[in-house]
Amino acid sequence: MTVGAREKKSGKLLTDIRARRVTRRSEAICLAEILISLLIIPILLCGLAAVTYLPLRIMRHAEDISVAQDRAEMVFSILAAPLEHCGYGLPKNPDDYIKAFNTPLPPFTWSGALSIEPAILPNGLRENGKCKIAYAVETKSRTTASAKTTSAAPNAMSIKVSSVPALLKSAIGSSGGSDVNNWILFGSMMPYCLPVRKNMEQTTLPNGDVSIDVTINRHTPDGETITIPENDELFYFRVMECQVRSSGEGSIFATRDYMDTGWQPRVEGVVDVRFELEPNRQLIHVWTLTHGTRRFADTVTKGTPPGWPEIYAGDIPDEYRHYRLLAREAVFALQNL
Repeated sequence: MTVGAREKKSGKLLTDIRARRVTRRSEAICLAEILISLLIIPILLCGLAAVTYLPLRIMRHAEDISVAQDRAEMVFSILAAPLEHCGYGLPKNPDDYIKAFNTPLPPFTWSGALSIEPAILPNGLRENGKCKIAYAVETKSRTTASAKTTSAAPNAMSIKVSSVPALLKSAIGSSGGSDVNNWILFGSMMPYCLPVRKNMEQTTLPNGDVSIDVTINRHTPDGETITIPENDELFYFRVMECQVRSSGEGSIFATRDYMDTGWQPRVEGVVDVRFELEPNRQLIHVWTLTHGTRRFADTVTKGTPPGWPEIYAGDIPDEYRHYRLLAREAVFALQNL
């Protein structure tokens, strides 16, 4: 073998050795990169999970509070109109209220147009947990002439109105004073306001007006003339009794209007409602305690929820402390008491 051939073979061998070294080095680098990646990826995933979970938790918390807030607003909206018109056209004195109806059945035996009592629940009494409201509902019908009692008929009169409201068109009155539907109110009656009971008789006059015969239960001497002026609006007499009640689906806010078979469930998820009347009877405070939709395995509401009166905190059932609770307060003006 010549010298040139020997050098050529030696150079090729050296090149192969270098190539194998580079290949082994590359394989070692790739293996190291894989090992490092396997260590880094879990760390990154844990960080990503933490970053994702926090906003999700905040969003679920906000949704829960939003549901609880909506439930509180629904309770306030149910109470708003009855409280605004509570006592309109009715005697202000509780004794006079009872005498004006002269019917020994609730709601005619209530302690006036607005009364607050303990609510009776399966787990005991809840102080200031029930509110009874007697109020007026407008009809858009007005008197077309003044009407007054006479010495010959001190407890009755005929009232001429522009139209007969929808709920008075039928010949009601057969049940007398025990039916809420039979009573109507006038806000400008003089010298004081009394509910009047619609009798069976009503007549459509040639000019389109309607004459309604009514009965009045006085609580003053019969000699005093009672007058209903012209253009005075006729109102329905209505009542609402409200409190929190327990049901198979949990705690609900319920009402009773004495025109149906009993209590009507109105708002679910209401743990408690309390009512407090100020001494001057011009304002009423209403507190609601509502919960969201998610029940947690552990207690999430401890102590007294912010905004809830401390004196009522002991009445919160342990079951509802597994929910997020929201306390809200609303104050309603009582213009007619």
